Amino acid sequence: MNQIITESNIENFRIARELLVEDEKLVKRLALRLQRATIALFKPNSDTGCLVKGMRLCRKADKLLKKDTTLETYEIVAGLLLKACTYLQSAESDLYDLCVEQYNQAYTYFLQRVRERANRLFESAEYQFSLLNYKDAKSDYEESVQYFNRLGQFDKAKEAQEKANLCERKIYYGFAKTFYAQADQARINEDFDNANKLIVKAKMYYERSNFDIADIEKCDLFIMRCAEEEAEMVKRCTKEGNRLLESAKQSYVAKDFSHARHLYQQALKQYQKAKYTEHYALIDRMTKRCDDLCTAQSHYERGFACYNGLDYKSAMEYFDKACSIYEDLNRQEPDCNELLTRSHKYYVDSKQRYACALFEKGERYYNQSDYKQAIEYFSKAKSFGYDKYTCENRIKDCEEEIRREEERLEEERREAERREEEERENRAQSLYDDAEFYYRNGDYDRARDCLKDAEYYGYDWYDCKKLKEECDEAEEAENAENEQENNY
Repeated sequence: MNQIITESNIENFRIARELLVEDEKLVKRLALRLQRATIALFKPNSDTGCLVKGMRLCRKADKLLKKDTTLETYEIVAGLLLKACTYLQSAESDLYDLCVEQYNQAYTYFLQRVRERANRLFESAEYQFSLLNYKDAKSDYEESVQYFNRLGQFDKAKEAQEKANLCERKIYYGFAKTFYAQADQARINEDFDNANKLIVKAKMYYERSNFDIADIEKCDLFIMRCAEEEAEMVKRCTKEGNRLLESAKQSYVAKDFSHARHLYQQALKQYQKAKYTEHYALIDRMTKRCDDLCTAQSHYERGFACYNGLDYKSAMEYFDKACSIYEDLNRQEPDCNELLTRSHKYYVDSKQRYACALFEKGERYYNQSDYKQAIEYFSKAKSFGYDKYTCENRIKDCEEEIRREEERLEEERREAERREEEERENRAQSLYDDAEFYYRNGDYDRARDCLKDAEYYGYDWYDCKKLKEECDEAEEAENAENEQENNY
């Protein structure tokens, strides 16, 4: 049957070629016959199709082996060759036996490599287990189980899995011991919240490791011990917190605010350890109050230092800041009256002294005839509380002196302008006189120059023009006379 199909296909190609040569009009019939021949040759279920597919798979397997020789590659190659054997067997090809032989070689080599890898992983796991490196040992045991199952060595796979489970239990046991040690250290540090969290984790891993029930009972005893020690700590810390709180109140009354703040914070730490929250609000409020009072005290001390250094302006600013803080605190609780009174007293005194200093500086500027600066300092002295009438009178004196000075300067300016004008007139008259002199002596060019300058300095324009015309006429007459003489 296969032979008949092949001969029929060949006949189709031959007839198509003859038709193409005989008549171009039969192109469609040729194309149809070629299509039928192609479908018949490469039909998947035909013997020819199976042969082609089997050969393709063999070539693909051969390329993979040339490219790579790893275990995974041999597994893929064995699968390709098995499919190729199926196709070649369907095509009844002579290549079937050769393909089966190649498949057997590839599969045998694959099994050999699987066996080597399984044994190597198992040996590595045993070595890691001997070094107590249970994490890597567990990973190697679990990977070897897959390869032993492929080889059908199920007993060996079961042994490897049991050892992997043992490694996992060892790992859990290590975690449990670590958490137990951390919990014990937290208990020693009286961090019972963290100790309880850690001991719960330790108990969980002891249960997972399932080595000794005594370990679990040890965790339960640890929890009971923590509860007893925590109760004792609560009593001790509460008592210490109460003592520190009382000391803080005494320091506050003694106006040692910095030390009082420190004691409040220490009391708060004791209450936090005891989880006793009753005095939290009081401590928070008093701590903030001590902070404000320390700030006010600092301002007061700086102001007093400036006061002693005669820097009354800075002293006044610091005392004012201290008074502002004391006033705010007094609105909350009136226990700062004494401090406020003292700061306000020095603030007023500093302000008065600063106003006196400003007035004295204004007087110095007045005596130096620097009246604008004097007005500025007299105004500042007035703004800082110096006697209003005295300052205003001195300001009026300065303004009067400034007015007199301005009048004097104005008179001097006018006198200078008058002198300048007189000098210009004298200069203009002198230049005009020179022009007349040169005119009379026949030096008309210099006469014209003098007239030009005289006109610039303001001499009468008409007189200058008239003399210039006379110069021009005299010069023309003289030139005409000289020309006649030359002609004779």
